[in-house]
Amino acid sequence: QLALTSNPDAVVMMLGTNDAKPQNWGQGSYEEDLTDLANTFLNLPSKPDLFMMVPPPLYSDGAYDMNQTVINSFLPEIVPRVAESVGATVIDVFGEMGGTKDCSSVDCLDGYELFCNHQSCDPCHPNDTGYVRMASIVFKVLYSDTMHNLGRPGEWPTLAEL
Repeated sequence: QLALTSNPDAVVMMLGTNDAKPQNWGQGSYEEDLTDLANTFLNLPSKPDLFMMVPPPLYSDGAYDMNQTVINSFLPEIVPRVAESVGATVIDVFGEMGGTKDCSSVDCLDGYELFCNHQSCDPCHPNDTGYVRMASIVFKVLYSDTMHNLGRPGEWPTLAEL
């Protein structure tokens, strides 16, 4: 309710990983509920820009009782479809964090680098490197037009000016 009353200029939403638990999953109801929630935000008086994130990959089936097929196959299809239907922008965290790439190449971090630290590996929740990667993915999409028009580094606006 707080998000709905906050008069947002932009809304970034990432939903689906907890929905991927067997007791929660229903593909038809997920897509319908996601569409309804997206439209709820888009119809606010402030008319915010809506950004819908495709969640990062799940690296192990059954982690936290989540279905890997739902997260790695269904959500990367459903979220962009819903975003297109409501006029939202997609942020493909899934693809950018190795979900659709050959992570044996040098152009992406692999699951270990994004989801493990020196003590443990968590196949669902990123480590600090993974969270920084997610934040940079979101930042690039949110500010791509602004960044493109910035000019030389000495001419860049401060964060307050953005």
